[in-house]
Amino acid sequence: MRKSKNVFLLMAVIYFAVAILGNTEYLIISENILLGLSLSALLSSISDILYNIGSRRIAANELDYIIYITMEFLNDKISKNIYIANPNINVRNVRLAVGNMSKNYQKAIHPNEYCKKKYIGILYSFSRVCFILSLGVFILVPFFPSLFQSSFSTFLTLAAFSAMSFNLHMSEEIVNISIIRDNFMNQEQLIIQTAYPDFSGMLTAKLHYYEDYVAATKTQESDPNAHT
Repeated sequence: MRKSKNVFLLMAVIYFAVAILGNTEYLIISENILLGLSLSALLSSISDILYNIGSRRIAANELDYIIYITMEFLNDKISKNIYIANPNINVRNVRLAVGNMSKNYQKAIHPNEYCKKKYIGILYSFSRVCFILSLGVFILVPFFPSLFQSSFSTFLTLAAFSAMSFNLHMSEEIVNISIIRDNFMNQEQLIIQTAYPDFSGMLTAKLHYYEDYVAATKTQESDPNAHT
């Protein structure tokens, strides 16, 4: 989570200091210290995983929504044989390339609406809980009596590394979605804009003017024959 980056930096410094001092006579690393560090790392990784799962779904839906409204725009222009400003562009091929960017774009909804989904809020709430717990066990567990065998600390350490690796995978997924979105904005959007100068205004309006989107949706629900 972005707001906690300084906390993670502090934890990284403490982990490193414990690793160095553990090889000297100044610090004896007990089983509880290892347990606290491992459990804290595991909970911290789980917190990031939950947050990134929500962020990935939001990013994927936004990309799908962009593709969805772009496909609607192109289908409308093609079906009506609207004049193409640049005849050197094959709009049908452009439409095919845009459609291949996602298989589920037809299920996309407005990004502002998607962020309100209940499971997104639940993921972020559990993410915050796990983050708070990771700080708590990091501080408190070393002061409690040893209740577990060393094998359990080993299990927690391996589980923490596994969770950390999965979190890195989720982060890569989010980056990949962002790259596809940026490529669309820098390539396909410019091509479509060259063919149809009104595309950029339409995309901006449907993606960023949320209040207008809500008003248009209400109008369409009250009058199915109305055009947005």
